[in-house]
Amino acid sequence: MQDLKRLGDDLLILAGPTTGLSGPCAIYRWPGWVNDPPHDPSKVHLHRPERLLELPFGRGSDHPEGLALWKLEDGAMGLMVIYDSPSPQRVDVDARSITADVFRLP
Repeated sequence: MQDLKRLGDDLLILAGPTTGLSGPCAIYRWPGWVNDPPHDPSKVHLHRPERLLELPFGRGSDHPEGLALWKLEDGAMGLMVIYDSPSPQRVDVDARSITADVFRLP
């Protein structure tokens, strides 16, 4: 797990390899998370969040690391994904900026 964001009653989960590892990454939604407290503290309750988005990733760069909720121009909700170890194409040294991706939430 890389990051978590609450969206209404749901929990968005950025999942993928940790540290400097490269591999598949995705965003999951745990519907109704806020209303799903532990049922019995002595037992583990199994949850199956729905897979929303597959994220691009690089080998040795562009590791999805953080999420931010982002309102799109048409008013729909999106997610901005920020990358650890950004690839050179994402880095503008002169502007001192890094390009992130914004995805529309399904």
